[in-house]
Amino acid sequence: MIELRFYGVRIRVCFGFLFINALMTLFSGNIAVLALCACLLHELGHMAVMKLFGQKIYSVTFYGAGVKISPKKGTILTKWREAAVLCAGCGVNALLFMLFGCSPFGLINLFLCVFNMLPAGGLDGGRLLKLFLEESDKISLRTAEYICRAAGCITAVLLPFAAYCADMRNITVIIAAAFMLISALFR
Repeated sequence: MIELRFYGVRIRVCFGFLFINALMTLFSGNIAVLALCACLLHELGHMAVMKLFGQKIYSVTFYGAGVKISPKKGTILTKWREAAVLCAGCGVNALLFMLFGCSPFGLINLFLCVFNMLPAGGLDGGRLLKLFLEESDKISLRTAEYICRAAGCITAVLLPFAAYCADMRNITVIIAAAFMLISALFR
């Protein structure tokens, strides 16, 4: 793992992140570089809204299955502000799609926006689902966890099928679906 500090924030890059990006570059070429830029802008969207709400960032970790932003302890947001932080990354991707249209960079941002809102595991959509289910008075925390796991499994199974039907035959979709399924089954 590579680790450094940037303005008091721990930045960590795991070797799995480098490996996955190398694989994506091998299979997808220049598209992987555009996807990495879109992902970084997505994460900057999350961090900008965190800063807007006064939440201090402790660390940013780039690992094989994505990026994790950890706030400093003691900085808890309301459920609605947490939801705004979760939506901010996809909001950036949607804005970039509107700016770049159907260019490769625009379409990558559209894909990231839709993909990250899927109700699975550590994706923004899965975390939003869990956030709102846990807020419900009618659902226990255990039931909320089961619903989130089921949604993750269903999404992981349907994702490759949907990609195939949309004529997107790409190994990264299969890898993403496998990570989602493992995350849903073994959290």
